Amino acid sequence: MRYCIIQADGMADEPLPELGGRTPLEAAHTPYMNELAARGVVGTFNPIPSGMDSGSDVGTLSVLGYDPAKYYTGRAPIEAAGLGLHLERDDVAYRMNLVTVEGDVLNGVMKDYSAGHISPEAAATIVAAIKVNFETSEIRFFKGLSYRHIMVWRNGPLNITTTPPHDITDRSTQEHLPRGNGAEELCTLMAEVSFFVREFVSRHCHGDVKANAVWFWGQGRAAVLPPVSRVFGGRGAIIAAVDLVKGIGALAGMDHVKVRGATGDVDTNYSGKGKAAVEVLEGGYTLCMVHVEAPDEAGHRGDPYLKKETIELIDAEVVAPVLRLAHEKKDIVVLVTCDHRTPCRIRTHATGDVPFVLYHPARRISAQTSINFCEKSCRKGVHFSSGEELINYVIDRKVR
Repeated sequence: MRYCIIQADGMADEPLPELGGRTPLEAAHTPYMNELAARGVVGTFNPIPSGMDSGSDVGTLSVLGYDPAKYYTGRAPIEAAGLGLHLERDDVAYRMNLVTVEGDVLNGVMKDYSAGHISPEAAATIVAAIKVNFETSEIRFFKGLSYRHIMVWRNGPLNITTTPPHDITDRSTQEHLPRGNGAEELCTLMAEVSFFVREFVSRHCHGDVKANAVWFWGQGRAAVLPPVSRVFGGRGAIIAAVDLVKGIGALAGMDHVKVRGATGDVDTNYSGKGKAAVEVLEGGYTLCMVHVEAPDEAGHRGDPYLKKETIELIDAEVVAPVLRLAHEKKDIVVLVTCDHRTPCRIRTHATGDVPFVLYHPARRISAQTSINFCEKSCRKGVHFSSGEELINYVIDRKVR
């Protein structure tokens, strides 16, 4: 069997009055996901182990069948792997967001965790200037995509508490600064770099560039994963724009397939990802994972209509071509799910069960007349307590 996992990041939500008491997934027109549901198995699973923060780092590990409690070391080292960075044993990687803060970064209000989803070109200019002015033998900076970048600190502080900036939109930065041993030094660096960014943007950046600070979080040492081939067999490929997901793929021994126009935002090249998935599945790979960030970004913006639209685009331009290939080849297993909930109401990640649909052509399942793939219908199906349990079920199905 060949396997295709389609991960609609942050797709799961809660009923919203704007959508007539429906979730964005429930309200969306998704005929291809519905067809998978009518011919397959629907259910829920919990991608975030108890006591761990909800996010794509932990959730994506779960979706691939890894136990985050065993393998997770932090978000930033995973993203560093996605950038092809080698971390030494004593290196601590931090995620560095370019953000928009009202007031001072240490005593202000977090207005935008993404600096207005800053363009890659503007971000590259800012990070290059940060490197020139602040990089030392101990502290290094690396450019990522849009607002997402990496700072690596040799022997840097690790046992501290940091907060993702997307969790504190319109809230006080002072109340969510790094805490613990080494936090004072980290805050000093954050303040100095932020002051520089504000001045640099005002003097050198043209157009509406909203970045005026940086925010450090998600720290950790280098991560190690067993190859995904140990579970799925054969070769694996990952189709993703964001460094975090690319990093998990790299650590799992998967090839990264780049898609022109894939942005890691709501304007991504949906059809390009769908076409790439078909090419991967026809190209000798056993596993293809397609990651689409768009629903998560819409959730962070608190826009249920936009989130509904992104789900419809995933259905029409990613799920549809994969389903057509599955009908044709008869040996392709399709799993559509997400890594966590990103409710529009709270505009950040949340824990809890998420829906999935599994289509397996080797198993005879009587087609139902109709089913709407959504949180409500999936709660009536099977349930797994972890991604590891779900993937074991997916793989075991080929011998049942």
